Amino acid sequence: MENTFWVKQDPKKPLFEDLIWNKPENKLHAGKLLIIGGNAHEFAAPGQAYDEAVKAGIGSAKVLLPNVLQKTIGQFLENAEFAPSNKSGGFARAALAEWIAFSDPADAVLIAGDLGRNSETAIVLESFLEKYTGQTVITKDAIDSVSYTHLTLPTNREV
Repeated sequence: MENTFWVKQDPKKPLFEDLIWNKPENKLHAGKLLIIGGNAHEFAAPGQAYDEAVKAGIGSAKVLLPNVLQKTIGQFLENAEFAPSNKSGGFARAALAEWIAFSDPADAVLIAGDLGRNSETAIVLESFLEKYTGQTVITKDAIDSVSYTHLTLPTNREV
């Protein structure tokens, strides 16, 4: 059975080559990206994703992190937003509302990883993917969270 909803990136070429040639000249038209990730012990992936998005010329990007990180990196990472965290430092179930609210104005959502192996965060991710219908890119350990669940990702999305 062929999984048409997965796209594996070749390290030698861009994942979506046609986007390179379609860059808008005005930053206001360059798109809005929501980057979600991190936990109390790891948060490099969302930060790196944000830096790369800015370098690539994204119109605007926001990073959504668990609020346990707010005191640690809240003042260093511009455009950071924070959602409720659980005792383990991952996203709490109550964070789903923020995931949905911040994804609404975004053109795409990048689940950047460093989510950890927290079951409550995995539930938030699964619930988000069931509700959100926009373009989503899942990377790093977030893929593990999705692959271990019974979640069936839609196959009718363009890739």
